[in-house]
Amino acid sequence: MKIAPKTLYEYRNHQQLFADWIAIRKNTPHFPIKKITRQDISDFIDELLQKGLSNQTVQLKYLSSIYDKTHLAMKHVLY
Repeated sequence: MKIAPKTLYEYRNHQQLFADWIAIRKNTPHFPIKKITRQDISDFIDELLQKGLSNQTVQLKYLSSIYDKTHLAMKHVLY
């Protein structure tokens, strides 16, 4: 599957935004993916919605980026 450069760029930005957010939330620059909780994801979603993003944007862009990263990490035991 070929991913368009713009899509790849957006995925990376969304993943980095989440990584930065979780680093601040957990007060550490490196936090294992396997320790991210559903509550963490829920709180991240809430913050995005409070910033004015639509449910659709959060679902299609941010959550898909986060899911892809965590799914890949768990599949390859990178966590």
